[in-house]
Amino acid sequence: MHRNRTVSRGGTILAEIRRLTQEDYDLYCGMELGAGRDYIRDVYHRLVESPGRMYGWFEEGHLAATAGWSLTADTFAMLGRLRTDVRFRGRGIAGKLMEEVRALAGQETGAHWIGGFTEIENKPARRVLEQAGLIGGPEFHIWKRQTLPEVPAEAVPWKEVHDSDEKRRWLEKMYETRHMPVECYYPFPPEKPLFRSVNTNEWHIVVHPDGKRAAAAVHDQKGNDYLHVLYPWTDADRQPGLWKALTPVKEALDARLETETIVWIDEYGDQPWVASSTQRWELDSSWILYERI
Repeated sequence: MHRNRTVSRGGTILAEIRRLTQEDYDLYCGMELGAGRDYIRDVYHRLVESPGRMYGWFEEGHLAATAGWSLTADTFAMLGRLRTDVRFRGRGIAGKLMEEVRALAGQETGAHWIGGFTEIENKPARRVLEQAGLIGGPEFHIWKRQTLPEVPAEAVPWKEVHDSDEKRRWLEKMYETRHMPVECYYPFPPEKPLFRSVNTNEWHIVVHPDGKRAAAAVHDQKGNDYLHVLYPWTDADRQPGLWKALTPVKEALDARLETETIVWIDEYGDQPWVASSTQRWELDSSWILYERI
């Protein structure tokens, strides 16, 4: 059901808030967003369909701002898709719209968890999430490299797990107490619905010889193709067997996609390791997760 809401003052309607549809694409493309590529334009038609939502703030027929959410495992609603036309900035529209969208996310999805993920340096977006009632939490640093770290020939590769149930058990063990970045840019709290939602057929799990820890890798596409590596410990740069085990995984993925995928790994802000690594990693960006507690 599409819900339209009006913003009024003294009986005068100032704006309308409504869900965006496929028919609003031209209005979205007409927004003046400033310099830089806007990825939403490329995937707009997917973002406005269920289970996600996008809402717009309209004034006199103009689309002034947008916000929305994506839904994972019918449980986790990640707020985002925030855009404001430069002609309407400085009036607090984005914060008001996000407040409405946060409330709608709870009403329309029944989400158990509502959050938002933004770059640490993006202070306007952080203020908007705080205005929507979210509280800043864990920080993540995103590191990338074009190739896997070099390993000595004598390194013993970690053993890959193939059983689906065992893969899921390892994910639960790895992220028993930490938010799990189930996709690039999408960390969620470690709850059963999240682990059940993972299609383990697409995931590679490799286990350390001591049987006490493991790493995961999965293909992701966020503008570029990535091999998304998940390893919530602080010694990945000292685990040549890990990277040796993932070498055939990346080679097979590159061959299937006919491109050289980029390696992506998430580093927790309170457990730094990549910055001090002797390997060639590049810091892409630093992010903070906001949650409604």
